[in-house]
Amino acid sequence: MNRKMLVLRYAAGVPLFVLGAVLSAGGRTVPAALCFVILSLFEAGLIYRSSGRLTDIRLLFSLGWLIGIGVSCLKLSERSGTWGLLMWLVVGGFWLAVCVGQDLVYVLLRTKKTVEEKRTSRIEKNREEERKQYYRHVEQAIWITAALGLAAFLAECIKFRFAIPILVRGVPHAYTAFHISGLHYFIVSLVFVHVLSLILFMNTSVSRGKTIALAVLNVICFLVPVMLLSKFQVLIAAVMPLLVWTMIQKRFSSRTILMAFLAVVLLFTVMTVIVVSGRDYPEGYLQDIFRFKKPETPMFIQYPYMYIANNFENLNLLVEGHSCHTMGIRSLTPFLNMTGLKRLASVQAFMNVEHFQTVLELSTLTIVYDIFQDFDLWGTLIFGLVLGGMCSLTEYKAEVEERAWAYLLYAQFAVYMSLSFFTAWFSDATTWFWLIASTAIGIFCARKSFTRREKA
Repeated sequence: MNRKMLVLRYAAGVPLFVLGAVLSAGGRTVPAALCFVILSLFEAGLIYRSSGRLTDIRLLFSLGWLIGIGVSCLKLSERSGTWGLLMWLVVGGFWLAVCVGQDLVYVLLRTKKTVEEKRTSRIEKNREEERKQYYRHVEQAIWITAALGLAAFLAECIKFRFAIPILVRGVPHAYTAFHISGLHYFIVSLVFVHVLSLILFMNTSVSRGKTIALAVLNVICFLVPVMLLSKFQVLIAAVMPLLVWTMIQKRFSSRTILMAFLAVVLLFTVMTVIVVSGRDYPEGYLQDIFRFKKPETPMFIQYPYMYIANNFENLNLLVEGHSCHTMGIRSLTPFLNMTGLKRLASVQAFMNVEHFQTVLELSTLTIVYDIFQDFDLWGTLIFGLVLGGMCSLTEYKAEVEERAWAYLLYAQFAVYMSLSFFTAWFSDATTWFWLIASTAIGIFCARKSFTRREKA
């Protein structure tokens, strides 16, 4: 993005954001929502013109975060509240901090010429035999990842006597109960099988027999989150390969990407219907939770609206209702969960902090919920700045390095930023398990593969 486009982005974007906030504070819900939708499309257009990629992380973040705010401005539910100045400073400051962090790193590290030169130099250094060895390791990583995940799933099936959520009736939250602490991380990591398989097929030739075996394996791994009635895992299993495909393919039409996106939306819609019917909610259960101002609103509108807008309402309750900050307790949750320290009584007392939600069943949050609870507005701004820089760095590495670990990290950050309205990703142990697993896969695949960079 050149200097002129950068100036235009902030000179037009910030006033439009402020206008949307003012309209929302004045009760003009629809015009406020339109402001944020227009702002998101404006930013997406600038970024696409600069990078030529619809899956640029900067573009995905702008669409996800700003449209999420716009949807929240509609105030269609009785659970929606009025946002005060501090709330607008949090959501607006985080958006601006992420944009600045992304653009700074993008300008410092990435130009088209630099990326192309480094990629060409990298490929020239890698002999064909070493490339074959590397992708043999990628294939091994696929089978190891699948074996660990399926073994963990089988262990849960045995422990719970095959009370798989899709087979259980009369239990709305069967997925939560179908869970062995520690082992479940390997089950959710089955999404890596699809990404690694795509990387393998797009970078090397695979025999017919192996192709059939890997295809069957991918179907089995995809059916696991379906049987668990996990919309999120199904969504990730579909979106991550799509993101990596766009990064590897590099040349594609916008129509192709839009068709793929619509296919993912259709898949998610079908999965949502399966989940809602499979969880066997009592009549009126969801309506009582969502409390729409117009109860006759179709459920296919209520459901996605609440899983976007209510996340911001949970954040608003925190911003308005917190009495003190937890100074890192919430951010330590992944470490305490993964090490098992959370089971200690003293640690549980330490972690017992107030949680702000509009209703118990709607527990999804935004990406900044925990960081704000820990470190207030300034911590949120610093977090946004660092996160934005990391996103651009990760995307740069994926384009230059062209390795499995870089693609995995890019896909994860792209998902987290496009769904930044959904939950506090970096306070989730699964997020850190995936980051560690991606690094481990990268080390495993790179052993005795690819000559190291020549010393200057």
